[in-house]
Amino acid sequence: MTPRWTSLADILLPAVLLLALLVAQLPADPAPGVTFSNSPFTDEAWNVMGARNWILLGDWSAGDWALHLVQLPFNALEAVGFAMLGVGIVQARLVAALCSVAAVAVTTVIVRRRLGTEAGLIAGLGLAGAGLVLYYGRLAYVETLVMFALVAGVAALCWRPSGGAGWSAAVAGGLLAVAIGTKPSALFAVVGILVGVALATRRGTWVRRTMLATGMVALAAVGWVVLIALPNAEPVGWVLDIWTSQAPPRGLAELLRRIADYPATSDGVLLMSLPLVIGGVGGLVAAIARWRTLDEGQRALAGAAIGWFLVGLGVLLIASYRPNRYSMPMLPALAILTAYLVPAVRAGLQRLGARRLALPLMGTAVTVLLLPGLVMYGGWASAATSRAPGIQAQMAAAIDDRPVEGGLAPLFAMRAPVPIHVRWSTSEVNRGDLYADAGVRWLVMADAYRPSWVDLHPEAWEGRTPVLCFAWGRGTHCLVHLP
Repeated sequence: MTPRWTSLADILLPAVLLLALLVAQLPADPAPGVTFSNSPFTDEAWNVMGARNWILLGDWSAGDWALHLVQLPFNALEAVGFAMLGVGIVQARLVAALCSVAAVAVTTVIVRRRLGTEAGLIAGLGLAGAGLVLYYGRLAYVETLVMFALVAGVAALCWRPSGGAGWSAAVAGGLLAVAIGTKPSALFAVVGILVGVALATRRGTWVRRTMLATGMVALAAVGWVVLIALPNAEPVGWVLDIWTSQAPPRGLAELLRRIADYPATSDGVLLMSLPLVIGGVGGLVAAIARWRTLDEGQRALAGAAIGWFLVGLGVLLIASYRPNRYSMPMLPALAILTAYLVPAVRAGLQRLGARRLALPLMGTAVTVLLLPGLVMYGGWASAATSRAPGIQAQMAAAIDDRPVEGGLAPLFAMRAPVPIHVRWSTSEVNRGDLYADAGVRWLVMADAYRPSWVDLHPEAWEGRTPVLCFAWGRGTHCLVHLP
């Protein structure tokens, strides 16, 4: 019998590896050039604004920024982290990093349970070593929680090898609802998972299982509409305006062009997850080829991963705006599918009488899965700066008890216990006279920034005084005091 400590080590190895890599880079600024989007230099603070407001000001919506209304699970977790460790960018990132590590651990566990130890290690290490996970996995992005909630929901749904409606199906539905509540576009992945399991098994117990999980998701949706969306219709409308809009293809020709252009316009997704993409496609083929040899639990897990991957990929192929971070929640599905190569290869070696090659092949597979991502990580780490924590400390010391305005104010004034106001070009949020009505006396701005209230208070605008200036992202930004 395998010693218990060895089994535990097998389970924890991928998660511990990822934890060490992510924690080592928690204070580091995002590496530039990884995506066409400026998101790594802005979105972290916007994502945790509600949690920050609650801990420092006792008001989730202080400053009229209400993104937490459609990202509530993530902000709730961040609020717990801030309450325990204090408010700051490093603390925010730690919560996200733990979500990423938990996703790797759950992926390892469920694959190990269905396909064996070697397959679990392959899946866990493949996910932990993906470039997208190593880059975004320690940033305060909602995708980290979405990734965990999806794979945890799949694990709960597929935990029992022969189906059966019960507590685990209800837990699965709750976890899948958390994914949607964190990022509503996760609904597509959830539909793919539930349909995939139902089609892969086609038995009454599994159908009842997926129906129970679906019911939990629907119940959570109704609860959100009744308790959050309807009482907060105006700020929810602002949030919808803030989100980047997706333009549907104008006809079949444009649809086909988007699909054909995806490899070149995927924002580097293929490069940053190439081992998992190759392994996932190979595993999908292997699972289908060996379908009759799979038991019910293995078919259910394969069906969940296939539905998750195909629906997620379909959405990305159609989307008009697709930065690489949007692909991150799909990676556990690719890791699970990659694991189906392990029993296929093992069976092939047995037929050839070459079982002695199993260990060298395992070592080669682990190297191929880890090396590209680790090389990327090494490049980012070697050139890393860690300006954000220091800037936050300086701003917290410089700002008095009056509100702040500016697009980057949530990041750099995160630790200052004052309301922060962000204007948005496509939304009505904070369009008013923030100088007179909100009492704004501080701006975090680049040279081109011009508040909407300037013409109402020209003397105040002319009397502005820069206090701190710093380089960040694609420009230089200053903390400016207003009389």
